[in-house]
Amino acid sequence: GAWLQNLAQGADYIYCAYFWDAYYTYIKCCNDIISTIDPETATSEALNFLGIAHAYRALFYLDLARLYEPKENNYTDVSSVLGLTVPIVDENTTEEIGFNNPRVDRETMYEFILSGLQKAETYIDQAATGYTKPSLGAIYGLYARAYLEMGAAGDEGAYAKAVEYADLAITKSGKTPLTQAQWEDPT
Repeated sequence: GAWLQNLAQGADYIYCAYFWDAYYTYIKCCNDIISTIDPETATSEALNFLGIAHAYRALFYLDLARLYEPKENNYTDVSSVLGLTVPIVDENTTEEIGFNNPRVDRETMYEFILSGLQKAETYIDQAATGYTKPSLGAIYGLYARAYLEMGAAGDEGAYAKAVEYADLAITKSGKTPLTQAQWEDPT
């Protein structure tokens, strides 16, 4: 209701922390999985779970970066945090490091996201389909979303990569984008 009515959205309210708290909990789960699977000795099933963990972590950071990176606007002064996303917490982040873990710049964040997607692409079950776990088509879709964001920020060539990965996502998944009629169909 608060979002619907645009109420209690400021820094003094809990609503703006909801995504932060929830996503970092999800990221911790991914990090726990990533830290326990050695790709050199893992079974194919364990490698698939490793790929899934990397895919979800990349998804969570993509969402967090988009939610918390301030954009130039006419209403607030964001000059002190312009271009900064969120802190990266990975499987190697200790509690001591966590106490001094500042927000990273957009470029560093997207390098981290893309490296996670590369690992997911490597480890995930290439034949997986369905909707309960990420498939290779879903990984390509996440690449497309990341490159769209990078293109919107002015990264040269990113839009072309977004198109390339969107085509791969469609081809690999066997799915197609919704038609106008499907999109507008309330059932």
